[in-house]
Amino acid sequence: MPRDWSDLFITAEPGDGAGEQEDQQSRRGFLRRLRDSMSRTRQALGGEIQATLFADLDEHTWERLEEALIMADVGAPTTAAVVSRLEQEATADGLEGGEALSERLIELLAETATVGEPRISLVSKPTVIMAVGVNGTGKTTTIGKLAWHIRKELGYSVLLGAADTYRAAAAEQLVGWAERAGCEIVTGPAGSDPGAVAFEAIAAGNSKGTDVVIIDTAGRLHTQDELMAELAKVRRVIARQLEGAPHETRACSRTAPRSTVWC
Repeated sequence: MPRDWSDLFITAEPGDGAGEQEDQQSRRGFLRRLRDSMSRTRQALGGEIQATLFADLDEHTWERLEEALIMADVGAPTTAAVVSRLEQEATADGLEGGEALSERLIELLAETATVGEPRISLVSKPTVIMAVGVNGTGKTTTIGKLAWHIRKELGYSVLLGAADTYRAAAAEQLVGWAERAGCEIVTGPAGSDPGAVAFEAIAAGNSKGTDVVIIDTAGRLHTQDELMAELAKVRRVIARQLEGAPHETRACSRTAPRSTVWC
């Protein structure tokens, strides 16, 4: 997961010389930061690993490691896969000593925690980003921060679509963020069709040559069938308006750092 805004965006096609080099450096940096941030696992494992866990590499060693990982809240399937791979590498590559094995263990855990592409690609023109999530998770605020950083730090043009037409202050709040970021916004009447707002936003972005269009949506739970069906409709409207869109769909979470927009 990117830990600051400079790591969040992809602005060059894969294989484009400098862009490819930046991509590789970003991935290495991501793994390094993720590894360093796994403090709870380090604390749960550190003392035992360094003291006795890898003193003798036998069947009992790997069983104790599995127990330690599970006690550190690592899931059973992940634990089994990581321990099996570490045991194979220790045998095949001759890894020796608690320090070398513990460092490799943390690297394997960091790699396992990497799911999909953690960054947002802005290669498509316009790039359409659709923000979804449960009520109160910070979608509108996150969109505002995204717009500000894309506009001010990358110099890209941004247009916001206020497709949350249910919450009274949603459009007003998004207008405020648009003013701060210096970008345009498309809104609709309260209670209007959110798909229509998304449609108009993408149409406006296309006609103006905007680099990035960000669509806000109303909060909803996954158990609310009618509202989820409505969200699917908004996505279909976006896809019909622009081939390949939405290029990014991000779901905000109460537990994720909002500054990283990961959901």
